[in-house]
Amino acid sequence: MYLKMLIKKQLQTIMQHTASKTLQQLNMKEKLIFIFTIAVSGIVILFGVLHYQMTARTLYREAREESVQMIDYACSDINTLFTETYLLCSAVNDDISLQRLMRRTFTSKKELFSSDLEGNMEMLTLPSHNSYNKDIFGIYVLGDHGGRYKSCSSSFLSADPRKTDWYRIIHSTGRPQWFPPHKNSYVVQTPEFSCISIGIPFVDKLTGHIKGVILAEIASEKLSEIADRAGNSGGAVFLMDERNRIMNLSALTKDLSSKDQTSIEQARKMVEQNLKEVPEYGVSHILEDKNRLVVYQTLERADWKIVGVIPRSEIIRSVRYIKILTIMLIAISVSVSMAVAELVAESVTKPLSVLADAMEQVRAGNLDVSVHTERKDEIGVLYQSFQHMTREMRTMIQTIYEEQEKLRIEELRALQAQIQPHFLYNTLDSIIWSLRMNQVKESIQMLDALTDFFKITLSKGKDIISMEEEIRHVNSYLRILHKRYCEKFDYDLNDKTNQKS
Repeated sequence: MYLKMLIKKQLQTIMQHTASKTLQQLNMKEKLIFIFTIAVSGIVILFGVLHYQMTARTLYREAREESVQMIDYACSDINTLFTETYLLCSAVNDDISLQRLMRRTFTSKKELFSSDLEGNMEMLTLPSHNSYNKDIFGIYVLGDHGGRYKSCSSSFLSADPRKTDWYRIIHSTGRPQWFPPHKNSYVVQTPEFSCISIGIPFVDKLTGHIKGVILAEIASEKLSEIADRAGNSGGAVFLMDERNRIMNLSALTKDLSSKDQTSIEQARKMVEQNLKEVPEYGVSHILEDKNRLVVYQTLERADWKIVGVIPRSEIIRSVRYIKILTIMLIAISVSVSMAVAELVAESVTKPLSVLADAMEQVRAGNLDVSVHTERKDEIGVLYQSFQHMTREMRTMIQTIYEEQEKLRIEELRALQAQIQPHFLYNTLDSIIWSLRMNQVKESIQMLDALTDFFKITLSKGKDIISMEEEIRHVNSYLRILHKRYCEKFDYDLNDKTNQKS
């Protein structure tokens, strides 16, 4: 949950950062971070989801196979137990001493008691029985003549077994019968415990007639142990009888919660609905719904079904670790991609920002700005191009300035060449007319002003003259005009050297 919140927070940070901006409005750094993060995160998330799905399917398939295998093992163990028990009962039926005892008739209780002792001794010495003592609680031979022989030390019940339902069923059908778990033994006195029983008719080998019943009892705890081994994957294992009823194995049900018992009942219904008229022995059937996986197999000896029910949550428990690992990988990848994007964007945009600032200075008129970099990539090429551009601009501006200055001087000189002859001719005409009119003083003043004017105009070849000379030049020009136009205008030129009004 924390990892989900972390990824969600990171994505929200990115979205909030760009919510008020369109992609076009983002600067280059923000665009690089955004695109790089989205691209890397998308690829990581895609591969993470694909990996999770493939792993989940693989683990689920393996869990199914393991569940089927465990049920197969359990069925094999139970079938082996039942088969061995049946074979042991058959071996008891074939025992010569017991065959002889079952043919006897008794005229007194003393003879019956003596026969029971002899039969018990024979049962205790059966070689075939000794190897199965760990699994079988007891084997009993019950004759129609009233004889009773047992392989255990427990005392017989006082009730006559010939009057019980189970005895009559075995005797009347003439076939082996399996009885579901029941409290206490059918035959002997025992502390309270659960057991299952198998009974076969005792057949006289000489006549083929049924002379009684052979009953073997197995503690239910043995079946519980087998079922527990099959249920180690986190599910529950139970048995169903031939009527599709759940057989109550105390070792299995004593610790089950109401939820587990409900799940077992639902599994039983699923099996019941899937059963066929002809049982398929040794075949595992798999049933599924949204909450559980059910595997069952029909036992060969008893027509019982062993059923395993496993919640899906248990099957995919290992998948949760893959999910957490995938989320961690995505979170780390997104974080790393954002950090790498920040570094990449910084390495690209920082020199571009420096170059942009330099270009702003150029736009403002500062052509002396300079940028330097040791990079040899495209950004280094841009820096070199900028340096070359500013150098070329400075050279071009200097050339233009010099050309304009030359042009200005030539235009000024041409203007001077045009103005000076005309002005000179007019002034000389004015002097000549003044002399003809005997205005010698005025003529001398005009000549003096004209001389001073041309001294300054020619300026001895200089392009720049002082302000004082420029004032004298203007003053001479005004003096000449003042005389030429017969003093028709007045002028006032403040001059420290010469004033005229």
